[in-house]
Amino acid sequence: MRTSLVLVFILGAGLVAPCFADDAELSEAAQQGRRLYEFHCQSCHGETGHGDGPTAEVLTVKPVDLTKLAKKNHGEFPLERVARSIDGRNRTPAHGSAMPIWGLDFQDPTSDVYQEGEVKRRIDDLIAYLRTIQK
Repeated sequence: MRTSLVLVFILGAGLVAPCFADDAELSEAAQQGRRLYEFHCQSCHGETGHGDGPTAEVLTVKPVDLTKLAKKNHGEFPLERVARSIDGRNRTPAHGSAMPIWGLDFQDPTSDVYQEGEVKRRIDDLIAYLRTIQK
């Protein structure tokens, strides 16, 4: 289902990069994170991270406004909480979540190679980008 929604978005609306900073102004990690955001997050969280992506209206739980993560945490970016939320593999089953489990999607299921380093790098890159869009 998630893949279908992303494909509908890609084919129907195209990918447009959020306009918070030019690539030249972003670290390499944040640039990689922006690309991951565009592919994996933008359809729900929106072009600018406000939770208003094209698929947001059909979701039962409205996506979080990612530009206010630090503001809602007394001005401090909630690094560990965001990393756990993106990864999603260690959620308490009883509580559930509307977020996909990206920790699984960031792995190659056809590979028998240990991939935790790659998963962590992708999550770190996404976080680097999310830090750049805080208001």
